[in-house]
Amino acid sequence: MRKYLKYIILIFIFYNNVFAGIDFSLFVPIDGNVSILNKNINSQQTHLNNVYEYGYFSAGVLSEIGYNFKFDNKYINSLSVVGNIGYMASTLPIEVRKELIGRFYEVAFLHTLNTGASIKIINNVTNYNLSYSICIGGGIKTPFGGNIISQLAATDESILTGKEEYNFNDIKNVFKSVVIPYIKLDINLYYHLTKNVSFMAGLYFNYNFAFKYNTDYINNFAAMKVFDKLEVSSFSMGISLGFAIRDNGY
Repeated sequence: MRKYLKYIILIFIFYNNVFAGIDFSLFVPIDGNVSILNKNINSQQTHLNNVYEYGYFSAGVLSEIGYNFKFDNKYINSLSVVGNIGYMASTLPIEVRKELIGRFYEVAFLHTLNTGASIKIINNVTNYNLSYSICIGGGIKTPFGGNIISQLAATDESILTGKEEYNFNDIKNVFKSVVIPYIKLDINLYYHLTKNVSFMAGLYFNYNFAFKYNTDYINNFAAMKVFDKLEVSSFSMGISLGFAIRDNGY
C-alpha cells in the first residue's frame, strides 16, 4: 500500500510541477479578408482587361498548446510559449474585368492546415474574474484543397484556371508554392469559469504573405500570354471565440 501511495504522490508532484503550467486553448476565428495584389498583365491580350483587390471572409478552428511561465511582476503576470495547429478556410479574393461580361468577383476558397508558434503575455485584471493576453506569432498555412466561388451565375469555374475545385495536385500546378507564410497579432480577454478553465473572446489581425500563381499555367489555359506576374497577399481582421485551460492564478 505504501508503494502505491508513493507512486501517487510522485505523480501528483510531477503533475503540479510540469502539467500545471500547460496552456491550451481551442477557438473559432471569423474574419474579413482583403487581398493585396502584385500583378503584371500583358497589355496586348484580350482574355481579360484587369484584376483588382477584393474582400471576402474566412473562418476556421484553431488550437494552441504550450507552457505558461509565472512571473512575480506587476507588469507581466505570466508568459506562454505555444504552438499553433488547426484548420483555416483561407481566401484569395480578386475582382476581374472581362470584355462583354464586365466586372465580377472570384474567390479561391482554400482549405489550409495552419501550423506555427506564438508568444503570449498574460495579465490578470485586479479585483475581477478576468485576465487578458497579447500574443504575437507566425507560421505557415498549407493548402490541401479548395473551391472556386464566382459571382457569375452560370458557373463557379475560375476565369484564371478553368477549375471549379482544387485538390493538392491542382494547388501544386496552379501555384508556385504550396505554403502561405503568415504573421498575426491576437488580443484576448478571458473570463475565468474555474481555477483552470476560461471562456475567451478577442480580436486578431493576420497578414498572409504573397501566394504566387503559376502564370505559365494561367497563360496555357487562356492560350495566350495574359500574366507575367500574379501574386496575392492579404490582410485580415476578425474576432475569435473559444475556451482556454490554464492556471488562472487563484
